Amino acid sequence: MTGPTSIPQEIASDENKYREWRFCQKCEIYQGPKTAHCNDCKCCIDELDHHCPWMGKCVGKGNMKWFKLFNLSWVIYFIYAIVATFV
Repeated sequence: MTGPTSIPQEIASDENKYREWRFCQKCEIYQGPKTAHCNDCKCCIDELDHHCPWMGKCVGKGNMKWFKLFNLSWVIYFIYAIVATFV
């Protein structure tokens, strides 16, 4: 049996991998080893880094690249604004 509340069969058959999984009481699903629950988004995020208030989203495995690009873009704009102010 597989589904959002069950551990995948290939994980369940391996005792060492099975011990890394835990049950999220709020979402009522099993979380992988690097998964955490975000209280702001009210869901479990794979490889959760943090909840970004400026983007209004959790930063995790699926959008880390976009978060880094977002930060790079405002740093470039900030540098441009400082240079444009004094030139």
